[in-house]
Amino acid sequence: MENPPDPSITPKKEHHRSMSADTSNPTLTPTTPRRFGSLTHSPRLRDLARRACSPEKRSAPLSPLKRSAPVTPVGPRFWSVKSSAPTSPAPRWMLPSPRKIPESSMTIVESLEVPESPTPSPRLPRRVIFSFNVNVGTPMKPLVDFRGGMSWLSLPRDKSKLGLDLFSSCAQGQENINCLDLMELKPLCQFRGLRSLKLFGMMQSYQTYIWQTAWLNLGLDELELGMVLKPEILSVTHGRQWSLVEEGWSMNEKQTADPVYHGHLGDGELHPRIGYGEYLDKHSIEKAKLLALTMDRTSHRLTIKTLTLSGFVVDADPFLQWFDPQRLRSIHFKGECIDAGFWLPLAMQKVTVRCSRNIDLEPVPVGILALNLPRDLRVVELKDGKKIHDVVFGDSGIVMGRP
Repeated sequence: MENPPDPSITPKKEHHRSMSADTSNPTLTPTTPRRFGSLTHSPRLRDLARRACSPEKRSAPLSPLKRSAPVTPVGPRFWSVKSSAPTSPAPRWMLPSPRKIPESSMTIVESLEVPESPTPSPRLPRRVIFSFNVNVGTPMKPLVDFRGGMSWLSLPRDKSKLGLDLFSSCAQGQENINCLDLMELKPLCQFRGLRSLKLFGMMQSYQTYIWQTAWLNLGLDELELGMVLKPEILSVTHGRQWSLVEEGWSMNEKQTADPVYHGHLGDGELHPRIGYGEYLDKHSIEKAKLLALTMDRTSHRLTIKTLTLSGFVVDADPFLQWFDPQRLRSIHFKGECIDAGFWLPLAMQKVTVRCSRNIDLEPVPVGILALNLPRDLRVVELKDGKKIHDVVFGDSGIVMGRP
């Protein structure tokens, strides 16, 4: 028995209802989607509606779109399958819920294939690897023409003996000599286990970092400093009072004297009013200790046992203030040093003070030996590394240059 028709539904509304329910005819397009049944024309929208009704499936990945029918992007207005104009805006209850996806369902992409760029990327600089040689850079085998910079990488910081030649000879026709910059010697303060330090060929003062290194290396026993040029005294008064330390020189035997200072601003150089040259500066040693205290621990006094100087102007104040009388054993003035009032207190009476003789500073002449080939030259025949025949050159039957 058929149910009676609903009087509240007019034929026109019934017609629209049948059109929205008829999905067999693709040419029919719903004007205003009001129910989920009207979203059957779009697989994408149908999937969204299914996920909205099933909360447990909201975290599942979306199904890929089918290519059988053209589908337009989903936006604030729904597009039909064959319609070229958007319909009226969709209700908010039809849109997917803006809830966060749980972390358990999130997928982390580990790698993506990125197309090559038309412009090649710049090449990275090659990494330079330095090999350490413990036999190089020692007082016996110093590094010649040391220029600092990258050369420090070839010197391990745990060396116990270090020797550097800081002299740089000028090329032919070059007027100014390229001296090593003071800052190039700053990495010297990174050493902590030095027991012997030798720096020679210096053309300017480097006492700022030399004494910092001496304070930071608590086991430093030997220190040798050598200048290229000898000091030049311009003051007539000081030139008369001071004397050159050479063969026949003797140290002053006095026990007390007033403090003196002949330097300039504590930079290790002689005061310009006096002259030019390197000066053993007590203020430079003091400033170096204050800077060393900011870097690491230091001793109360310098631990140097043997001090060797070349081309220095020397007085007594640095030894009275900064050298340890219990450790200092020897002071060697190697050459071209000037005595500017040098003396030692009674506590250092066991310290040996000596200067090099002229024969130690000058080259030794060697005579040319005459060689008589027929008499002195011999012909030796070897077989399996053993000598089997040995005759004098004249008796071997070989004429000069010809067998």
